[in-house]
Amino acid sequence: MFVLSPQTVLRAEPQGALLFQRERAETAFLDMEGLEALYALCSPTPARETPLDFLSYLLARGFLVRGSTL
Repeated sequence: MFVLSPQTVLRAEPQGALLFQRERAETAFLDMEGLEALYALCSPTPARETPLDFLSYLLARGFLVRGSTL
């Protein structure tokens, strides 16, 4: 399971969402498809169809970390 990094801020935008990684001062815009994929990755049972390059990018850039919200 994956969760947003404590250093990540998620902000709603008209056509998706903006992720801001505070440590790196890096932003990533997610369209609605990307936002749905992020939701699936952070759900207790992640969808298997999420592209690995998307997951790898979010992990490598510090937007996501492995963990649990429980």
